[in-house]
Amino acid sequence: MHSSLQFLSLALVAFPGSTFAQTSPSADKEEILAFSTRMADILVQFYTTSASKNQEPGIFPLAAQTFGRTGDIWNSLLEYGHLTGDTKHNDLVVSSLIGPLDEKVAPFLPKDGDGEIANWDQSSWGLAAMTAAEIDLKMPETSSDGRKISKWIDLAQLVFDDQASRWTQICKGGLNLVMNPELPEFDVKESGGNGNFFLLSARLARFTGNKTHQDWAEKSFKWAQGTKLVDEFFRVFSEADATQECLAINKEEWINRHATYTEGAAVMYNITNKAKEWETAVAGFAKSTATFRTQQGLREAFCENDAECLSPVDDTYTYGNAMRSYGRALAAVDNAADDLSQVLRESLSTNMGPVPTNSTLPSKGTIEETFNHLTSFQSQLWSSAKPLVSSATSSETSDKKSSDGKPSNDKPSNDKPSDSNTKDSENGGEPSSGQAAAAENTSNAMSQSATSWKFMLGAVGLSLYMLHN
Repeated sequence: MHSSLQFLSLALVAFPGSTFAQTSPSADKEEILAFSTRMADILVQFYTTSASKNQEPGIFPLAAQTFGRTGDIWNSLLEYGHLTGDTKHNDLVVSSLIGPLDEKVAPFLPKDGDGEIANWDQSSWGLAAMTAAEIDLKMPETSSDGRKISKWIDLAQLVFDDQASRWTQICKGGLNLVMNPELPEFDVKESGGNGNFFLLSARLARFTGNKTHQDWAEKSFKWAQGTKLVDEFFRVFSEADATQECLAINKEEWINRHATYTEGAAVMYNITNKAKEWETAVAGFAKSTATFRTQQGLREAFCENDAECLSPVDDTYTYGNAMRSYGRALAAVDNAADDLSQVLRESLSTNMGPVPTNSTLPSKGTIEETFNHLTSFQSQLWSSAKPLVSSATSSETSDKKSSDGKPSNDKPSNDKPSDSNTKDSENGGEPSSGQAAAAENTSNAMSQSATSWKFMLGAVGLSLYMLHN
């Protein structure tokens, strides 16, 4: 396993968020902490100083910050508190996460309706709720306006249920890009939303021990392979045209989507006792990171000759989200870092622009860079972070029994799919009644391999970087 997964580390050592150098033998934790704190404080300061009284809570005011990207930002700030131990922003993050929540309509959708909201927008918030559950963040019993709020894991489960209900027979399965069938984008099935759904299913399976989640993760991944959104070389392509039965594939490759599938495969590898199929998948995704590597650092491969392709207001978030997923993937398969020294020799410098200071808050076009700076640096702190909790160890759920009344055993399940779930998966149908709700009552919690996390992330030239600021 060591040799087959050795390539996974490379995605973490040359990242467009600063100037990285090969010359530093190791990243200094204190410098990482200081820089991450600086970036987190600036993001929060920007939100609190620019929010208007009439603004929907939890939503950044810039038009460039889509609903989904806002969820990404709160997710990064949740991880900041967990990775650094500095939880001073947690109250703001909690109130912001539950701000746009209307459980009576659908979880994590804007209160003015779904409009042009994509499935990946909603799942970005669902993954943030999943992070909150995994780091054992305390949920207030009621919101500031008196609403009773569910547990974090229940909110993540609601997103899963809502999205599983949109799984269609067109193209033999998969989620459409947007929720509104009146929009032309409805006929697109893409790897962003479907990758997020795969990852959410896998992380729910790890947390709850619920086999329905594991079956859905396997089903979603096999569908992506069947449609060739994930090919035999574990490259991840952008989208498929549902009007042509998904036979026409747009082969643009985005690093964040690749990383999302990498993380999902790593979680599945972890909870299935290193099943061969998931070992093969993780090794394949690790190897295919070569698509994004150059001597100048990481790149979006299809943007090579397009200067406007990664303008700050468009898709620069892809790098920060990629670093998050690559970092978490390494945490799930900690023995993949054995050949890190070889990877470090391949890491080169990449520059993604200036870093804001407290006197020059982010503005339209630079808040994305701040997000990327924060996420890339703090991802290197997973090696010393507390393990993620499961339903057996969470303060919200650990007092519960399994569905048969026995205490959960906190061991990963390696059972094969049941006949009913296998049949449902083959038919590409929606979850059967009661399946999705079973998570709360099932607590065969997955083992926490995180207790031995050893991934030593890139040799980052932090001291050189800080001199520029």
